[in-house]
Amino acid sequence: MYLRAIEAIPSYETLVLERGLVAKLQAEVYGVTVRFGAIAALERLVMCLVKLGRVEEASERAGEYFVVYEGDRYNAGERIGTRIEKAIAKRKAT
Repeated sequence: MYLRAIEAIPSYETLVLERGLVAKLQAEVYGVTVRFGAIAALERLVMCLVKLGRVEEASERAGEYFVVYEGDRYNAGERIGTRIEKAIAKRKAT
């Protein structure tokens, strides 16, 4: 389901959700070309894949996502990266 949610992002990403001051600040900070997706779906997908022991796939999916939706890298990218790194370290320790 999380994969389908991420795949559906292009169908609604052009919707304008923020207006006024928030929209102005986002434009100033991130610029016009930065795209945002559905970071919650990616976080859940990564968490599920890590719990299933599919750490490499989690890393690949996150990498692919952030190439397209680079704006979300600032929101939760570090947290997702940390989760993947911990899973890799745990796997190496066992």
